[in-house]
Amino acid sequence: MTYTVSIYAKKGTQNNIAITMDFTTFGSAWRTAVFNLNTGTLVSNNNNSGITPTITSVGNGWYRCTFTNTATSNTSAFISIDRQFNNYTGDNLVSFYVWGAMQNIGTTASTY
Repeated sequence: MTYTVSIYAKKGTQNNIAITMDFTTFGSAWRTAVFNLNTGTLVSNNNNSGITPTITSVGNGWYRCTFTNTATSNTSAFISIDRQFNNYTGDNLVSFYVWGAMQNIGTTASTY
């Protein structure tokens, strides 16, 4: 079955945000997409064949980040939204804003 996860995110002190789906449901490795909330671009699609990440500006510095993947087994999914440390040199007080996290069955993110 195919799932799409989406979040609305805005930069705080951290530019990058990562969305990860667990390997037990979505294949043989963690599936992660990293989004830059400063430039509105996909940073990386680490170790992830078969996933489809997108980032879309929704105004005022907010982005809708989506991540589509197909499950390879019928087990529970684990979704993680976290910071991505590459190029961060600060005081570990890392922040970003997240709103409206949701998961849908299918290849598109529904309206919130």
